[in-house]
Amino acid sequence: MVLVGIFVYAFFRFSWSMRQYTFVALAIGGMPPPEAFASGEHDRHHYAQRAGNLVSAAAETFNDGLRAYYFSFAAMAWFFSPLALVLATALVVLILYGREFRSEVLQVLRD
Repeated sequence: MVLVGIFVYAFFRFSWSMRQYTFVALAIGGMPPPEAFASGEHDRHHYAQRAGNLVSAAAETFNDGLRAYYFSFAAMAWFFSPLALVLATALVVLILYGREFRSEVLQVLRD
């Protein structure tokens, strides 16, 4: 039942993320023409901030779904023993830590 719960959670996070990315596309596609920004009729920073906030929310939700899948592997170790669960959970935490805080991709994004 734990695995079912994890996969249901992941499904809903992924599907909500897809909806949020659709909202991002709509927000970008629905922006006024460049001339409206140039004339001062609309504030480009407001529109950019809103689109950025939507992308951020969608990415975070997608990341939640990925983390659920990672932890499902740790939960599967429970079939073997409680110690395997603890070790697998620690391994998943180390992998996620490396990917989220020590990866080459993160270094490129910071530059």
